[in-house]
Amino acid sequence: MQKYAFISYVRENAKEVDRLCKRLSKSGATVWLDRADVKAGVYWKDAVRSAITNGAFFVACFSQESVAKSRSHMNEELSLAIDELRLRPTHRTWFIPVKLNECAIPDRTIGGGQQLADIHYIDLSLDWDAGVELLVEVISPLEQKLITLYSAAGDTLAESIRRSQPRRKTDEFTIGFTGNSGVGISEVLNRMGHLERRIDERSPIAKDGVEVHRIYGVGRVWDIRTTNCSLFHEIIDREVDLLVFVIAASSRIHASDLEAIQAVPERLPCLVVISKWDLADEPRDTRLCETVESYTGRPVVVFSREFARSGRLMYERILDLAALYRGRTSSVWRLFGLGKRSD
Repeated sequence: MQKYAFISYVRENAKEVDRLCKRLSKSGATVWLDRADVKAGVYWKDAVRSAITNGAFFVACFSQESVAKSRSHMNEELSLAIDELRLRPTHRTWFIPVKLNECAIPDRTIGGGQQLADIHYIDLSLDWDAGVELLVEVISPLEQKLITLYSAAGDTLAESIRRSQPRRKTDEFTIGFTGNSGVGISEVLNRMGHLERRIDERSPIAKDGVEVHRIYGVGRVWDIRTTNCSLFHEIIDREVDLLVFVIAASSRIHASDLEAIQAVPERLPCLVVISKWDLADEPRDTRLCETVESYTGRPVVVFSREFARSGRLMYERILDLAALYRGRTSSVWRLFGLGKRSD
């Protein structure tokens, strides 16, 4: 079964539905909309029937406009959905009624002595944002799990930073990005967004080439392209307040990555970021995080190159941690101390 939500509506509510779909898509959910997903040359009824049957959810957008219409494609979609609903176990959520404005849920029989109105609905007319969040929790639980994961990691790091003593006489908060070759650190930084520009400067400590960028609201991003281990350790010992260790993972984590993370000085707050292309196998990803955290004793989050929200969550946590420091600007060091740069 494909992981998308079929959206049923009437044309009069196209503007509201587009707004809803845009918000759901930003949350990582995939929506199926007839005018966007029925391809030319395909029989409309066959496409709709297949999409309803194979969808992970059916979202029925009721409104004064939909209830007032005696004939509509939505009524036909509801009939197909009710037939499908009768075949599904009642303990699994599939049919989700949504009120776009104040209206009555149609009085239609769904079998077993139940009516369509007996299914708990989400009322967007009372509070649009709160209602959409409730819908996201059902059809895109991945976002909620990521938020929980990043929040927990942020709390742990905040406590570590509060306990740590600044090693430099400066108000600047410095973050170091490091990892083995080919782990996609450039992708992590780019997906975080807010990269403003490249600045032609030199680090006072670097002896190799340095690229300097700036992240809005955080500060400088120093990209140190070095395999000089002495320089690497000198920087994390003297300059870094938080180390972000990025590791790439497809199905497993290499022992060398775990050993490298364990070698980070215990006094230095460290966040482990597992960089993946997608988050298709959420249960496995959760176990992966738990395994790495148990071995390293460090908070772990998952970063997806395909799931845009993870970049935003990373940026928000960095802002939160930078706010713990007195300075209003933060330097962000990007370090390559382990292996050859390839990303």
